[in-house]
Amino acid sequence: MYYIVARSHKTNYPKPITLMKGQEIIVSEKREGYWIYCKTTDEAMEGWVPESLIKIDGNTAFASENYTARELNIDVNEKVIGIKELYGWLWCRNVSNNEEGWVPIDHLKPIV
Repeated sequence: MYYIVARSHKTNYPKPITLMKGQEIIVSEKREGYWIYCKTTDEAMEGWVPESLIKIDGNTAFASENYTARELNIDVNEKVIGIKELYGWLWCRNVSNNEEGWVPIDHLKPIV
């Protein structure tokens, strides 16, 4: 589905956490709704990960699928294609430059 950007969005996380399926992670106690703050075991990356993508086995946590917290920087009136929705965020592709990332869904207006 195509969307028009109603409110611009700029990421607050220039180095987003990126995980591969099965990768061990450190889970924080910080929670925000369905999101849990995590770090890679080498602590090189950290960020919010959807709780549904975390598998806990005893004292160890793993990513249950590939994931990146990369946000898409967008400006008003840009056009994006929505690919996957997750807890109020939409994974989008910018039509003008093919960049991809997460955008808060309340910043977008569907094109009918």
